[in-house]
Amino acid sequence: MTALSRLIITILFGWLGIHKFFDKKPIQGFIYMFTFGLLFFGWIIDIVMAIQFYLEVRVNKIEQVSM
Repeated sequence: MTALSRLIITILFGWLGIHKFFDKKPIQGFIYMFTFGLLFFGWIIDIVMAIQFYLEVRVNKIEQVSM
């Protein structure tokens, strides 16, 4: 899964835990599903983490191109 697709899935379906199933963490996925993303706090934290991951990937690609 690319960083951009992970970010989009987390934003759109994170409150259902879909991104946790993609990470092969089904127990966390079910917990997110039944608690609406840990009462939306876990979902917000995961969005921030997905944004950070996306930006790190972008920076690494830029650094590789400039070398």
